[in-house]
Amino acid sequence: IMSPFVVSSLISFFFYLNINFSSAECEGCRDGGLNNDNCFHLQAPQIYACKGSWEDAGLLYSTEARAICADGYEICPSVARVIELGLDQQECGNINEKNVFFATLESGTGSPGCLSDGAENTGVNDIWGCADPEVEATGQDVGVYCAAGCRGGSYANCDNVLNAYISQDDFNFGHWAGSNWAFQGGGTETELQTARLSSSNSGGVMCCSLPTPAPTKDPTFDPTRDPTSDPTNEPTIEPTSDPTSDPTKDPTVDPTKDPTEDPTTDPTTEPTIEPTTEPTNDPTDDPTQDPTVDPTV
Repeated sequence: IMSPFVVSSLISFFFYLNINFSSAECEGCRDGGLNNDNCFHLQAPQIYACKGSWEDAGLLYSTEARAICADGYEICPSVARVIELGLDQQECGNINEKNVFFATLESGTGSPGCLSDGAENTGVNDIWGCADPEVEATGQDVGVYCAAGCRGGSYANCDNVLNAYISQDDFNFGHWAGSNWAFQGGGTETELQTARLSSSNSGGVMCCSLPTPAPTKDPTFDPTRDPTSDPTNEPTIEPTSDPTSDPTKDPTVDPTKDPTEDPTTDPTTEPTIEPTTEPTNDPTDDPTQDPTVDPTV
């Protein structure tokens, strides 16, 4: 039987693990969720619900909102993207906190439904995202209007994935008493352009991993194992079609700028040590085969 001290130590240890690692695992959030009190794993490591706030502009144009997501992540641009990353409606409801809403850039139709126009996502009416599915949606005391999963699924939803949306239209329960969500300017059909969130206590955004760049269609099968660390900045335009297999180990540092177009086929193996400083401009066409070994001075 373990002593009370051992039990207490184990509880403290696991509590430490929970505090220091569960939040830090939210790699999709700029600060790992640590400074925003919390974050939620919706479809880790592809999708996270990250707490944060922004007041510099409406959600669609806000650099502060985009900065809530970590490098390599973006505000989820559409319901099509979250579906592509594998999110389902049950995971969308993995937010065990009341009165918070995490936005995507998916717009609505003006009635309980999302625009769902794929990657284009051209609308700006309403904002769809994820929320606790148990939040009540009765009257105008609620800022998050829950779709399927709320009220027995009697209301529309966003492609059976996103379970909540916000709107400033009174009919759609857009005014949430005590909420930090606000719509500055515009009408009741421009929420994506006007929505601001003054405190992370009311939610934030959903952050999706950025798509992988398209891989090369024709990769090399035999890449070089020892590439040069100092490649030339000015490679030749017309490289030789028959390169030497035995290049010189000691190339000249000062090659001739005007090489002869008719090099000798029988070069001397013992070049003179002291070549003439004034070579003739009219060399003989018939040089002697047996030059003197002791020419006159």
